[in-house]
Amino acid sequence: MRANRSVLLSGALAMSLLAGSLVAVIVPPTASAAAARPHPVRPEVHRLPLAGVDQAALAELHRQEIGANPAVLTSRRPTAAFRLLGVSWTPAAPVPRMTVEARTRAAGSWSQWRELELEDVVAGPQGALAPSDDGAGTRAGTEPVYTGPSSGVQVRVDLISGELPADLRVELVDPGTSDADSTVVAQPMSAAASAVTQPAIMTRAQWGADESLRNGFAGYGETIKAGFVHHTTGASDYTSAEVPAMIRAIYAYHTLTLGWSDIGYNFLVDRFGRLHEGRWGGLDRPVIGAHTGGFNTNTVGVAALGDHETSPVPGAVMTGFGQLLGWKLGLYSRDPYGRVTLTSGGGDNSRYPAGQAVEFNVISGHRDASFTLCPGQHLYPRLPEIRSEAAASMGRPGPLRAVQPSRLLDTRTGLGVPAGAIPAGSSRSLQVAGRGGVPASGVGTVVLNVTAVKPSSGGYLTVYPTGRARPTTSNLNYPAGRPAVANLVHVAVGGGGAVTVYAGNADVHVVADVYGWTSDGGAGVSPGEGLLQPVAPYRVLDTRSTVALGPGESRAVQVGGTGGAAGVPASGVSAVIVNLTVTRPTVSSYLTVYPGGQSLPSTSSLNFLAGETRANRAIVPVGPDGTITIYNRAGTSHVVVDVNGWYTGPGSLAGGASFVGLTPSRLEDTRQSAAGPLVNEARTYQVAGAGGIPAAGGPDAPAAVVLNVTAVHASATTGGYFTLYPADIPTRPLASDLNFKGNQIVPNLVVVKLSPDGRFTLASAAPDATHAVIDLLGYYTQGS
Repeated sequence: MRANRSVLLSGALAMSLLAGSLVAVIVPPTASAAAARPHPVRPEVHRLPLAGVDQAALAELHRQEIGANPAVLTSRRPTAAFRLLGVSWTPAAPVPRMTVEARTRAAGSWSQWRELELEDVVAGPQGALAPSDDGAGTRAGTEPVYTGPSSGVQVRVDLISGELPADLRVELVDPGTSDADSTVVAQPMSAAASAVTQPAIMTRAQWGADESLRNGFAGYGETIKAGFVHHTTGASDYTSAEVPAMIRAIYAYHTLTLGWSDIGYNFLVDRFGRLHEGRWGGLDRPVIGAHTGGFNTNTVGVAALGDHETSPVPGAVMTGFGQLLGWKLGLYSRDPYGRVTLTSGGGDNSRYPAGQAVEFNVISGHRDASFTLCPGQHLYPRLPEIRSEAAASMGRPGPLRAVQPSRLLDTRTGLGVPAGAIPAGSSRSLQVAGRGGVPASGVGTVVLNVTAVKPSSGGYLTVYPTGRARPTTSNLNYPAGRPAVANLVHVAVGGGGAVTVYAGNADVHVVADVYGWTSDGGAGVSPGEGLLQPVAPYRVLDTRSTVALGPGESRAVQVGGTGGAAGVPASGVSAVIVNLTVTRPTVSSYLTVYPGGQSLPSTSSLNFLAGETRANRAIVPVGPDGTITIYNRAGTSHVVVDVNGWYTGPGSLAGGASFVGLTPSRLEDTRQSAAGPLVNEARTYQVAGAGGIPAAGGPDAPAAVVLNVTAVHASATTGGYFTLYPADIPTRPLASDLNFKGNQIVPNLVVVKLSPDGRFTLASAAPDATHAVIDLLGYYTQGS
């Protein structure tokens, strides 16, 4: 702060359930020592008085800086071991203007001089904090600087105006050590009711806080209105094991030196992206901090461990800020892109006098409120990214804009990532924000058509938000020997505007084409644009009753003005959701679907083998005449097109639902459920109120859900197909969502309208047992 579902199987056997197959992994037993348990660690603070000018030191200084006239200059003093330092003094009025510099010795070498910014004396609004935070009994001081292991110090003070404090001293903090510092792991904990899951946070007990250092409690505000971003300064190249000691050292300086009731920050983020509890009082409570002079009540202060005035900000830090602020602000329904008015409590370094009403961004930097460089020249310009990260982690409903398909990833050529197949068990992060018509920030989710090409054996792909834990789900499965398998993926965007692609069980090349994106409130779309109107599926094309598509043929398909009153209107439509099915193709090839009236893109929508029936979902803009175009690369192919919904165009008054992307989770796996496989039957599933989806009947009730549905068909018969539709429709519509034949595992993304009570029906048209695996990817809601 600158004032200025894993299961451990003991013994040997771990079973990893993949979409479509069970793989047994034999794990040999190992012996290991018990991990050290976290415990309170008592820091030590060594104090050295500062007064006068050492003449030998002054002579040395004059050789480098002619005419220097410091008020205080010490010799190079050997000291007891320490890891953090600061300079403190008794507050005085008027406040003197001075600069403070220090350098330290480590491993026999002296560092360069470093200027220490002055800490704010008044930590919060007048009367809002405990006395130990609000002036009485406190000391003024500089920011604490983490130096790492050190054994010597030299200090210089230059007086600009006013009187030099009489009791200047340098505070050297040894945070102590614990064997647990390198072994503790943050654990996710339950949070108050919120649409955002609390991220894993290292608790005070885990970083070894000695609670006897706390002196009173500042109390709680009424809410959280804003978040302030800070950095702590000091070393930025620390190890993971050093982090608990760094936090203990800051805690000791704030309490034992400055006299505050507790550490000033509410939370801290280390350079590895891990989150740590700061001030005591409850993770989900509006705890009053001491981080932003004059604006500590009803705000949350989060600090990056490190100096981002001199050091770039790691991507993991940005993700950590986004997850923490997304969760904390989400608890209080704050818009990370919004503005808020706060009343200043004043303070020596505050930009605003006590009582002044000030408008801030909901996520602001320390320097917005105080005369300081914090959070540093590298971190402060990235606050828009933190707002976007926070909004993405909150899963805010957003309208969708479909785009002309374009390719973002091809591991065969090195597009998007370095060239080369993704090895089995490995992943690649794909930057999607700022590419292919997707805005650089403010994006909540993206729609990708993902194709697995030339796998080394049977396997699967999982696509998920970068920076989040990999879910136990799959997006597409592929058998050995198949040249290409595609599936549409609608996925939340993660850290840095990226998504991660994981290859399970096989080395595989991956191609990804972008079809659209949703805004999380940061990226602008036109008023009325991009809201979903889900429909019960209906058919707009079946060439089996007309003429198949020939080689190289592009055919326009009318979608606007179809389906009657419950279908797609003739105008005011930006895009449609269709299920594209090929059947009886004479050769192995692919189809491409794109907006009517536009040129053919260099992408593919559906890859297939000769003679098979195969389906894939597509979200595609509609041309001015209400058409989409389907291109058949080679041979002759019959094509079937079913419509599942449409999106409003700019200026539309029709209204509709916005999309909320979730970290994928499994809703159903009939291989494990008591109901068992489906045999020419229909089953209904309740999704409203489950898996992170709001309950039916409320203001955020879901209108439709986005699923990844996989058919697992082990029989050697002709197969069949699945159809999903709203549960309040009594009979199955004339449509299909995925087709399969004997001994196949076939996935497809499904967007299905829900009944008013939040249910859908899955009907299987197959004469023998077929298993269904259903993964939940997100939902559409008319709530805000």
